[in-house]
Amino acid sequence: MMEAAVQQEETTKEQDGVESGISERTEPMDSMDEVRKQLGEKGLEQRGSDFVLRSRLFLHAKRATKTSTTQLQYLLVVDFEATCEAEQGPGSYEQEIIEFPAVLVDARMKTIVGEFHSYCRPIKARISPFCTKLTGITQEMVDAAETFAEVLVRFDEFLDGFGLLTNPNWCIVTDGSFDLALFLALQCKICKLPLPPYARMFVHLPKLFQWVYLSSDPAKHRANMREMLAHFEMELEGRHHSGIDDSRNLAKIVIQMLNDQVRFRPTDILLVGEKDEKKPLCVKVIPVNKAKWNRVHKSLMKNNVKRRPQPPA
Repeated sequence: MMEAAVQQEETTKEQDGVESGISERTEPMDSMDEVRKQLGEKGLEQRGSDFVLRSRLFLHAKRATKTSTTQLQYLLVVDFEATCEAEQGPGSYEQEIIEFPAVLVDARMKTIVGEFHSYCRPIKARISPFCTKLTGITQEMVDAAETFAEVLVRFDEFLDGFGLLTNPNWCIVTDGSFDLALFLALQCKICKLPLPPYARMFVHLPKLFQWVYLSSDPAKHRANMREMLAHFEMELEGRHHSGIDDSRNLAKIVIQMLNDQVRFRPTDILLVGEKDEKKPLCVKVIPVNKAKWNRVHKSLMKNNVKRRPQPPA
């Protein structure tokens, strides 16, 4: 299997091939006043944390020395909401997807071009008071919704409307590995559906953000969604833990990174059939370095052609 080949070639340096921000600079750092002055002279945005401003200036200089770069055509931001309990952490028990949102970003136009949104009716689980308080989703809302299998059919139709079932030049973007490796993989298993090929590789946004903007942070902290927004001096819009609102907020981060000339590429791949050692309900995830991702990504996407999954009877 392709995944096994990637695992054998797994790099111990996850950042290999990914353009980082100021960590690559060898000259002494300028003062922030000088950084802002240079940004202004170059017509670049001056909003953001010190980490962001230094990296923005560095990326601009780096792009000026390169004659050709690659960029995915579309980035699909997904942030599922799943059933949850107050005293049980993700991956410790079977959770079902109850909200299926997606926001499609045209990476070349740097704008949102489409949205998909649906609630999903769980097969086994009920909505707990804790889950309603966290997500705003009630039992009545999911009772009136389609099953996940039915929603997935409509989602594929949404993808096909943008030609994405036959176009390999796009990738899912998530706020971490749980969306695909846990929630989607487990839901497909519960529904007796194969994991879609397009969901086997993804961009881990906090990881990429850390590599690009926070590589010089001595704390080595990986920012969450709120913190990424704060680094860009942006406000969180809508309700946190609403899947569609979180997806839109993550899309704002993606667009700002595109404006900063960050080149997106898949960071991780799911090893379908292998379990995570610490969370057995999760599919194992490994990093994919730049030398391997293009070949693997295109191979996976070839299996996408005109998928039309049918809901179980």
